[in-house]
Amino acid sequence: MGAVMAAVPKLEGAVTLLREQVEQTGAVGMELSRLAKEVEVTDQEFGQPIEIVSSGMLLAGRRSKRMALELSAAMHTFSVQYKLCKYEKAVFGDRRVALVRRHKERGKADQCAAQLMIQQRRMYASPYGQHQQQQQQQPSYQQQCQQQPDKKP
Repeated sequence: MGAVMAAVPKLEGAVTLLREQVEQTGAVGMELSRLAKEVEVTDQEFGQPIEIVSSGMLLAGRRSKRMALELSAAMHTFSVQYKLCKYEKAVFGDRRVALVRRHKERGKADQCAAQLMIQQRRMYASPYGQHQQQQQQQPSYQQQCQQQPDKKP
């Protein structure tokens, strides 16, 4: 996942630079072609080499343009994978946060269960009369635990 995250933006940038270079090559080829036609009117010998260079640049521009288009099409799958990697990282982060929250809540629930178990053991260990007086004076641990989940940060 890390390799895709690092390489895809660089490759997309390279394809963009190639497209820009191809456009410039085509523009220079067109200008050389115009220059060659103007020079051929006055001097046939001097215009011929310029015409050869301009046709070569135009041909290279067309071929490079096709190559840049094919590279863009090939990069599409990598771009999709790059976007999926972003989403997967976000999903993993959300899952991690949910697990931490669940672990924390589970710890609170375990603590309440332990307190309730202690209260029940005390109830069975002590005489009925003492427990009844304590219960009237203090709210039970079970009631406290039931009230805690209502309080959310």
